[in-house]
Amino acid sequence: ANKYQYWTNDKGAPTIEEWLKGATEHPGSWWPDWIKWISTKSGAKVPARTPGDGKLKVIEDAPGSYVKIRAE
Repeated sequence: ANKYQYWTNDKGAPTIEEWLKGATEHPGSWWPDWIKWISTKSGAKVPARTPGDGKLKVIEDAPGSYVKIRAE
């Protein structure tokens, strides 16, 4: 079930059609390549914070009640 893919092209193009003509298709998720790219632009990794350990108190467990509210 390899239904995901993404395309890359290092050259700009005036239209998406022209960009796609020169693009390379890659099977699978783009996340591993993005992680590799962003890690070259980021500082050192730091541990994740624990909710409630800082000055702000935990309001409620994730995902939060706001996700259950319907927009009208």
